[in-house]
Amino acid sequence: MKILIALYRGFIAYFGLILIGIIGCFLRIITFDRALGFNQKVLSPYISRAILFLIGIRIKINFTPIEEPSVYMFNHNSYLDLFLIPALGLKNTQFIISTRTKKILPLYLANLGIGSLFIPFKNKPSARLTFFKDTTQKLQMTQQNAICAPEGVHVFRHGIAPFNKGIFHMSMELKRPINLLFFGIPKDSNPLESYYFKRGTVEINLVDRFETKDWTSETLDQKIQLVYENMTSAFRNYYHEG
Repeated sequence: MKILIALYRGFIAYFGLILIGIIGCFLRIITFDRALGFNQKVLSPYISRAILFLIGIRIKINFTPIEEPSVYMFNHNSYLDLFLIPALGLKNTQFIISTRTKKILPLYLANLGIGSLFIPFKNKPSARLTFFKDTTQKLQMTQQNAICAPEGVHVFRHGIAPFNKGIFHMSMELKRPINLLFFGIPKDSNPLESYYFKRGTVEINLVDRFETKDWTSETLDQKIQLVYENMTSAFRNYYHEG
């Protein structure tokens, strides 16, 4: 029975991503990208919430989105994040995601449908630097929010992985506040990298808000460490560890 349930969940997840991708890409093409806002605010959130419901995950959002252009960061502990992020329904927000997702066709299509930006791998520092410079300019011009995982690409585990610096450099250049979100996934409901998990409710909370206007290159490492400590503290408090 567990295998059948896992297969069912895998099918729902893949089919849902393909649905978002096909509809989203079609709308982008026929409207010359003018449907991007609809795809991000309506199409992807509603389908993502339906997928979560069908695989046994409820979602409870315990914060109100900030009106001021911001950079949202979150803990990246599970593939469920693929659906939790769009389920937030953040308006005027640019999704930033790893280039690795291009290797998974349904996920690649879904991200194309909502206009996600793909960060080059760390082994391509020049391309990665160009990406952040171009993205910073785009966000300055459009006054969009950005959302990404500072942990970057890593094997999903019960814990917080080290943070990458690129997104913090970008936040500092933009002088945008960082809104730190915590995705509280019950331990038994976190599939990590599988489809074996129990039903549960994911709570999404705003942990803290960090102003970056006074950040400098000299203090950046210290500021990143402060954000990291806030995230690990939220993790420990949620799971009653330490």
